[in-house]
Amino acid sequence: MSAPVPPPLATCQQQAVIDLREMILNGALAPGQRVTETALTQALRTSRTPVRYALTALSQEGLLTSLGKRGYMVSTFHIDDVLGAIDVRAALEGLAARNLAERGLCPELRRRLRACLDDGDALFAKGHLMSGDAARYADMNRRFHALITDASGNDALVQLLAFNRRVPFSAAGAFAFDHAELPQQFKLLSFAHMQHHAVVQALEQGDGTRVEALMREHTQAAKHSLHLAGDTLFAGAGEAP
Repeated sequence: MSAPVPPPLATCQQQAVIDLREMILNGALAPGQRVTETALTQALRTSRTPVRYALTALSQEGLLTSLGKRGYMVSTFHIDDVLGAIDVRAALEGLAARNLAERGLCPELRRRLRACLDDGDALFAKGHLMSGDAARYADMNRRFHALITDASGNDALVQLLAFNRRVPFSAAGAFAFDHAELPQQFKLLSFAHMQHHAVVQALEQGDGTRVEALMREHTQAAKHSLHLAGDTLFAGAGEAP
């Protein structure tokens, strides 16, 4: 009997990012707590390479602060700031989608958007989420949103979105998944992917008004995902940081 094939390194890296986000979001790693590569390798039961990648990625997202040779520290942030940044992303990405619809889709962009839809369809076709699906969905979602914003023709908008991504959990690919809530996550994300289809349809039809509204509504799925994965933080939403 042949040995099981290990998942690709990229998938392991993305999964480590998502798992580390979840630990921060649900309070397993508290603000101000020091995080080391060795401790995380043991906690996530993975090798050093994915952990090293995750630490760097979350440092760039603002969730971790580098302490040099002493590792990293969990950053202090308030959930209301996260929700506000998601609202800003919704407005900016809605405008980006509207601009793109009015400009029209070139054949290559249409193909790449359709490839994202196909990847998502394959992910949800089995009717449930399993190990590695979180990383695959996050990567697909990141690519989908980037394709739209990068092709919007508005450089100022792209720069504003890049600045907004410095707020933790605000980026399109910055998902956290609670493994105890996978059935609910499946329902939420499969619905979000149906919205991907509606967005592409509106883009292909050149309907700027409709696609802007769809994109704004679609971005709210990020809030619902955070609620599922981070009840500890959301219980304190609105309180002083």
